[in-house]
Amino acid sequence: MYNRVNYTIVGIFVLLFGAGVIGFTFWLAKYNMVSEYSIYKLYMRESVAGLSKDSTVRLRGVNIGRVSKIRINPENIEEIEVFLKIDSTVPIKENMIAHTQMLGITGLLSIEIDGGTNGAKNLIATENFIPVITTKQSWLSKTTKGIGNLSENVNTILKQSKKILTDKNIENLSS
Repeated sequence: MYNRVNYTIVGIFVLLFGAGVIGFTFWLAKYNMVSEYSIYKLYMRESVAGLSKDSTVRLRGVNIGRVSKIRINPENIEEIEVFLKIDSTVPIKENMIAHTQMLGITGLLSIEIDGGTNGAKNLIATENFIPVITTKQSWLSKTTKGIGNLSENVNTILKQSKKILTDKNIENLSS
């Protein structure tokens, strides 16, 4: 008789625990589905290596959404289309500018949105219209191009100095 009572108590505990786990799972799923998102688009002209689906989108450092899709622009192969899912309660203004930003030293990228004033008009996304956020070149891309130009200039200077410092010119200078 004593064993039956123990089995009954353990059985009730297992059933209640299982129901609690299932309820918690449904609560979490509903919690994530409550947020509504607006879709925005970027056209990037630089490499987006390190940016991936589900990368974060930040407005002045605050997470406001995720990257939902990345593809080459079918109408212009020089551009990359990046689709953003941004929380619909966050106002995106016409004078905001987006760029990529490196996350630490890992090489992963996120989208950072800067600028915007209260007086500017909102970009409003609808089912039939995806607004485009203006983009600018990232700091990393500018720096990489600057280093490339600097190395080309140093190489040119070395070649010119090699022409000037020939053995014949050195003899002429010494005499």
